[in-house]
Order: sequence, then C-alpha cells, then structure tokens
Amino acid sequence: MTDQQPVATRGLLIDGAWVSASSAATFDRNDPFTGLPVTRAAAATVADAMSAARSAGKGFPTWRATPPAQRSAVLLGAADELVKRTEELAEIALLETGASLAVGRLSVGMAVENLRWAANQVDALQGCTLPSSAPGRTSLTFREPAGVVLVMAPWNGPIFQLVRSAVLPLALGNSVILRGSELSPRSHAAVAEAFVAAGAPAGTVSFLTNAPADSPAVISALIAAPAVKRVSFTGSGRVGSIIAAQAAQHFKQVVMELGDSSPLIVLADANIDDAVAAVAIGGFVYAGQGCIATERVLVDERACPEFTDKLVHAVALLKSGDPRDEGTMIPPLISTEAVQRVHCLVTEAVNAGASVLCGGVPEGPCYPATVLSGVSPDMRIFHEETFGPVVTITTFDGPDEAVQLANDSAYGLSSAVFTRDVAQGLSVARRIDTGMCHINGPTVNDETSAPFGGVKQSGMGRHGLDGAIEAFTDVKWITIEAPQAGGPTLFGVALS
Repeated sequence: MTDQQPVATRGLLIDGAWVSASSAATFDRNDPFTGLPVTRAAAATVADAMSAARSAGKGFPTWRATPPAQRSAVLLGAADELVKRTEELAEIALLETGASLAVGRLSVGMAVENLRWAANQVDALQGCTLPSSAPGRTSLTFREPAGVVLVMAPWNGPIFQLVRSAVLPLALGNSVILRGSELSPRSHAAVAEAFVAAGAPAGTVSFLTNAPADSPAVISALIAAPAVKRVSFTGSGRVGSIIAAQAAQHFKQVVMELGDSSPLIVLADANIDDAVAAVAIGGFVYAGQGCIATERVLVDERACPEFTDKLVHAVALLKSGDPRDEGTMIPPLISTEAVQRVHCLVTEAVNAGASVLCGGVPEGPCYPATVLSGVSPDMRIFHEETFGPVVTITTFDGPDEAVQLANDSAYGLSSAVFTRDVAQGLSVARRIDTGMCHINGPTVNDETSAPFGGVKQSGMGRHGLDGAIEAFTDVKWITIEAPQAGGPTLFGVALS
C-alpha cells in the first residue's frame, strides 16, 4: 500500500451525496511510520461547512419523524456495514494512525457494539405527567431531540470514537454533522459511508474533512451555524477550551471529553502481579495514546521495590517499531512533534532528579516503553498529559497521601486503585476526583452503557444514555386546559 498513490476518500457528504470540496482542494495524510502519503481527502471550505449545516438542518425534521423502529434499523444496518469491512478498516487505521491491526479490529468491534446497543435505545425519550394546581389542567413534559449535533472525534481508535459520539444523538432523533479528523480522514469517512449504506435519509448524517490549516475557520463556522444546536467534542484540552468558549458565545451546549493524567494507586496490600499487568496494559497499549491511559503510578513505599522490579521486567519485553510486525507492542506515535514532546517531558524530569528505569530514548517515529521512578509533584511530567508510552512512579505513605497525590492534577477522567481490601478500595475510589475509578482494574476501561466522562479539565457531560438524553434533548412542558365554567383563568384568577 505504501508504494502506491494515496487513496482518495469519497469526499464530503452533503444532502445525501458525496461531493468534492467547492474549491476542489484536497490534502494528504501520511503514514506515521513510513512518512509516505496514504490518504487524500477533500479540503472543505467555510462555504462547504455552511452547506453541510443547512443540509443537516433540513434533514432533521425527517429523521426526527422517522419511527423508532426505522431509526433502529439504520443503526443496525450501519453496524453490519462495519462488520463487513472490519479487516479493511483495521488496515486503514494502521496506515493513517499507526495502530496495530489488532487495535484497529478492536476499534471496529467496539463501534459495532455501540451501534447495536444504541439501536435498542431509540424509544428512550420519555416524559411525565405533573400535578397541577389549576382545576381541569393536564400538565405534561416531553423530551424532544435538540436538532443538529456537530460531532468532532479524534484519530485514536477512529471508528469507535466517532461512532460513540454520534450514535446516541442519532438514536434520540437528532441529525449529525461528522467532522472527520485530518489525521484519520478515510477512517472517519467510513463511518459516514456505513450510515449511508444503511439507508439514513439525506441530511441525517453529513460529513466533512478539512485541511489542517483551515480547521479554525471551518470549526468556528460550524459552531456558529444557526442550524447547529449542540456540540460534541473529544480531543485535547487546549482545543476544547477554544470550542467551549465559541459555543458559549452562541449559547450552545457542549459535551466534551478531554485529556487526563490518569493515576493508578497501588496500596500496600495490593496484588502486585495484578497491578503490574494493569499498568502494562493501561500505560502502553496503543503507545499510551489514549485519554484514559495510565500515566501516574502511585505506589505505597512498602510495596514499591517489588512492584518496580516486576514492572520494569514486564515493560522491557514490549517491542516498539513497525505496526505491521505482529511482534510490535508499541507502535509509532502519531507525529514527529508528538515524539519530541514526550521526550522533552522525560528529559525535563530526568534533569529534575527522576531516573529512567527503561526506555527514554526516541527510536525514529517511535518512543519505546518508558518507566520513570523518583517522580515528584514539582515536575512537569507529573501534571501534564504525556499522551505517549511513559509511566511515572511516585511513592506515598498510606492511603490519605495517595488520594492527595492522585488529586494533585488539573485533570479528572479515569483512575484505578489496587488493594485486597475492597472496602478500603471503595473508600479511596470515592475520594479521588475523577469521573471514573476502577478497583483492581486498569484505568483503560469502558462499557457502552456506562456514564463515561470526567471532571475538572477532563471535560463536561457524559457519554452513555442518561448523559445523552440530558445533553442532546430539550424538556418541553405542555398543558391542556379543560373547559371551565366562568371562562379562562390566569394563576387561578378569572379573566372574564
């Protein structure tokens, strides 16, 4: 594939048709390992973005009025389309993002699970009757879909990330604009293709990609578009803060899943082997390029020697390199800039007194699995999201100090606690300022029905059914007045 010309995406999906950008411009996405172009995608203009917004606005009433069973059929059909293309999509993700074929297949499988689960939630909008002090009045509430939802998902696990963000807004009757990442345009286009193949009416799903330099203008235009009523964004805190500010200017509600520096606490009585396995999984799968990757390992000083020895032994076995090689556990980072940023954080920590126990030296487009010990809260790496295959070890004395260290962060997405005392683990878990905490399990954890999301600078809102109903629908109060003797009243006072 890398010896061929880059494969073109279908373009932009507007009004149910695949079209080129109005300027005919395109941009290329390169393989992060070889550096060769692998995808050529349409570079949407602001005018294209406005066309997509108008199309989604026109398509919303049709999709909203579509019976739940038919909406469910579209979601199930999209799942079937992805299943048929699993191997192809895993290969595309490998080329665009450096993910191994196994990780690519996992992304597709999780997307399929989300689609099939959401297909059973299409009738989840329920209202209620309210007591009324007005004689003869019937008081009701309804949940109504909000309208057009702008969905922006990241490149890591591209099929799953985009599906998860889009599927519940669709299930609840909203239309969506899928803005594909410039780092995974063909992967994200495949999600839109699946919905089209499954029979989604024109305007229900729109799809855009744009050249990296055009992102600020295109995204700003989409947020400001009158038809767009909600914004769903998954990505970095830096970009998320800009999007949140722009949405606030237009009084538009946002759902955001942003960064993290996930802590994993190893208490003195923990099963060390289980904790080591959780760090090896949570810290290094997909080269640590995940929002819930384990970054800060907080270890009771009594357990630290055994834990450290076993972790270094396990991590030293993780091979980095070409994701096409089945033996590769640590694929390339998404960009040269990402490699440089990770190494800068590691170097700063070492200069401040941390020790490299393994890894720590870039290998071309890859960064090897790295473990740092002696990391303290006065080091930048303790507080920043590395988004790379690096875990740091910090010791503590007792559960209270462990909680204090875990909470010494601007982030609050995921966390984990290892202990044989479940009651103690639950006590610690409830005191950690994160949206999710896993006792005796890795920080990397997700379920379709779970309320996935964080606190502090890790975002706002939740994925999952309850969070989606809250974010992507509006409450409407309706009253029905019975005929009354003496004519109409206002607040119980006769008007005639």
